[in-house]
Amino acid sequence: MGRGCVSSPYSYSSLTPHQNNSSLTPHQNNSSVTPHLNNSSLTPHQNNSSLTPHQNNSSLTPHLNNSSLTPHLNHSSLTPHQNNSSLTPHQNHSSLTPHLNHSSFTPHQNHSFLTPHLNHSSLTPHQNHSSLTPHLNNSSLTPHQNNSSLTPHLNNSSLTPHLNNSSLTPHQNNSSLTPHQNHSSLTPHLNHSSFTPHQNHSFLTPHLNHSSLTPHQNHSSLTPHLNHSSLTPHLNHSSLTPHLNHSSLTPHLNNSSLTPHLNNSSLTPHLNHSSLTPQQNNSSLTPHLNHSFLTPNLNHSSLTPHQNNSSLTPHLNNSSLTPHLVSLGGPV
Repeated sequence: MGRGCVSSPYSYSSLTPHQNNSSLTPHQNNSSVTPHLNNSSLTPHQNNSSLTPHQNNSSLTPHLNNSSLTPHLNHSSLTPHQNNSSLTPHQNHSSLTPHLNHSSFTPHQNHSFLTPHLNHSSLTPHQNHSSLTPHLNNSSLTPHQNNSSLTPHLNNSSLTPHLNNSSLTPHQNNSSLTPHQNHSSLTPHLNHSSFTPHQNHSFLTPHLNHSSLTPHQNHSSLTPHLNHSSLTPHLNHSSLTPHLNHSSLTPHLNNSSLTPHLNNSSLTPHLNHSSLTPQQNNSSLTPHLNHSFLTPNLNHSSLTPHQNNSSLTPHLNNSSLTPHLVSLGGPV
């Protein structure tokens, strides 16, 4: 699963499995990549620090102290079992910045802290989308999805206006701390239609549209102008908002800054996450896909398994990438 080859030392698209793009881990670490960099066709067991083998890509961008990629970075073709996090083992993508395009993510990917103008469409089961901010498009969510903590300037739960959640079915968990569907902290002018059994929608914010929710989905703290469409089952959406401190934590989800299982820290606007596949874990510091610290105008599409893309944002202060970049182009 997930093969790729490198066309150029500065092309990072089509990252294959067993790549560790994290600031402190041993395999592929894509932190501190500077703007206008195209990461394409990286093969397994590659370390994307400094772009060459055994190099450290920290402090390669403006105003960067440790790790943290700058805008206009293109990460495409990453497949399941990718670790996009600075401190965790599998894919940890947290703190994604504006104008980031995440498309065609495969299973076992973790996308957390997505900010406004983020487009999450056609997500498949076992995906965890936390920290999604306003102007996010999540539609047609399927069962076993968890959408919590989706609001701007949120300290603890509480969804904001102009959010559109449609096609959600029963057994969804729309709550910050509960096991099944608990929508808490949502305010007025919210349109909840065609909700199926075992859903709890409370405190929905103004101008939020939750319709046809599917089973085992958790939608809590959704922010304004967010559109959740075509999300598939076993998806966990928590902490989706700009300027979020960690709100609306769902069961077995830990949205605190330094904890071991979901750490949701905030993604910025204009991020596009589309066509995520099943069994993806979208939280900032958890053991599967965690996209953390991605900067604006970054394009992450078709990520391959066991890749770690973390610390991809400008003005980021924490990291320290490690060597162990093996070779380019080769099957896993």
